[in-house]
Amino acid sequence: MDRMWTRGAVLVAVLVASPATWAGGDEVAWLKEHAVPLRSIDPADDDFADLEAVGRWIGDARIVGLGEQTHGDGATFLAKCRLAKYLHQEKGFDVIAFESGLYDCREAWKAFQDAKLGPVDAASEGVFGIWTRSAQVKPLFDYIAAQAASKRPLELCGFDSQLTGRASKRLGDDLEAAATSAGHPLDAKNAAAVRAMLRVLGDSEIKPTTTALQEGDDALA
Repeated sequence: MDRMWTRGAVLVAVLVASPATWAGGDEVAWLKEHAVPLRSIDPADDDFADLEAVGRWIGDARIVGLGEQTHGDGATFLAKCRLAKYLHQEKGFDVIAFESGLYDCREAWKAFQDAKLGPVDAASEGVFGIWTRSAQVKPLFDYIAAQAASKRPLELCGFDSQLTGRASKRLGDDLEAAATSAGHPLDAKNAAAVRAMLRVLGDSEIKPTTTALQEGDDALA
C-alpha cells in the first residue's frame, strides 16, 4: 500500500533509520535496540499511545513513506490502516497517496466526496485492485469516506503514471474535452489513436495482448 500524505500536504513512510545509522553495520543489534513493540494492529483501536514513539521519529517531517514487503501481506495492511489514522488524527497529515494512477485517483477522490458510491467502489475508481480487493484495506477506505465531508478530510491521490482503476475508461472523453476546451479539438484519426493507446495502457494489471498492441501501432501509423 505505497502511499503518500502531507501535513498540509503529503504522507508516503519509512519507520526506521537508514543503514548509515547502524552502529558497526550490525543490523540485528540495531533493530533490537530501536524496535518499538505495537500493542495492536487493529484499525479500530484508537488508543495510539503505542505509536507515540513512531510520531517522535517522524518529528516535523511533511512526507512519510508507508511501504510493504509484498502486495499481499494482510497483517501489514491492517497495521498501516491504524497508522494512517494516527498520522491523520495526531500528526496533522491530510493527504494519502497510493501507488496508483494520477488521473484515476483524482476521480476516486471525487467519488469519495460525492458519496454516491460505497467506500470500496469509490476507491476502485482509481486504486489498484491489489488493495481494493483486500479485506484488510477496507477499514482505511471506510475511514477516508467517513472523513471526506469533514473540515479536515484525508484526501486520496495517486502517484503512478499507469491507468489503474475504473475511472480510466473515462479518460478518453476527458482528454477530448480538454483538447476542445483548449482550442485544439482532435480530428477523427487522432481521437481514434488516443483511444487505441488508452486501451493498451489500460491493461495495467496484465500484459497487453498482441492484438491490442497492434491496434495501437496501426492507430499511430
